[in-house]
Amino acid sequence: MSAFELLPPEDRAALAELIGDTTRSAGPDFLLRLGHTVKDCRTHDHGASEDLFCGNLHGWMGERMALVVRRLLDAEAELEKYISREPTVAEEMQHLRRCLNSVYDLCDKARWDAERWENSLPLPEWVKAVEQAADGERPDDPSDTRRRIYIDGKGQAWIDATEGDNGEQYLAQIEWPLDDGELIDTIRERTGGLREIGRTR
Repeated sequence: MSAFELLPPEDRAALAELIGDTTRSAGPDFLLRLGHTVKDCRTHDHGASEDLFCGNLHGWMGERMALVVRRLLDAEAELEKYISREPTVAEEMQHLRRCLNSVYDLCDKARWDAERWENSLPLPEWVKAVEQAADGERPDDPSDTRRRIYIDGKGQAWIDATEGDNGEQYLAQIEWPLDDGELIDTIRERTGGLREIGRTR
C-alpha cells in the first residue's frame, strides 16, 4: 500500500463544505509564515502560567486554516489526475504491439505499391531494414552481454533468463517474481511469434 492515499471524494466534498466559500488557497509566503509561527509556538518558554503567547498564535493560525485546507483540496484534485493511473505492463505491451503493427502496415503498403504494376518496381531498400528492426533481428555482437527483452505473439513481455552456455536460450516472463524460464522456440510456437524489442543489463 502506498504511504500516501488520496482522501475519498466524499471526505473532500465534506471539507469543501466545512470551509465555506473560501476560494483562495494558501500561497508559498503564507505557508512559510505559518511554519515560522508553528516554530515560535514550539520553541518559546511556555512557563507555568497562562500561555497568552501561544494562545494568540493559535488563534491567528486557526483563523487562516481554511486557506491551508483549500490548498490541500486543490492539490488532491490535481494529484487525482495522475495517481493510480499509470499504465500496466499489459497496457504498455498492447501499445507497443499497436505501434509495431503500424510499422508492418507501412511496410506492407510499400510492398504492395511496388508490386501492383504489371512490371513490378524495385522494393524500397528501407522496407527490409525496417521489418528486420521491428522483428528484433540485428547482427549479433559477441561483446554485447546485455539481456534481451522480447514481446510474444500475445503481447506478453519476456526477458533472457539463460544461464550457462549449452546452446539453449531460456526466457522468463516479465512479472514478479520471475519464473525459471521457458525455451525460446517453445514460446514462439505457443504464442504465435516472438520479437526482440530491447536489451538491458
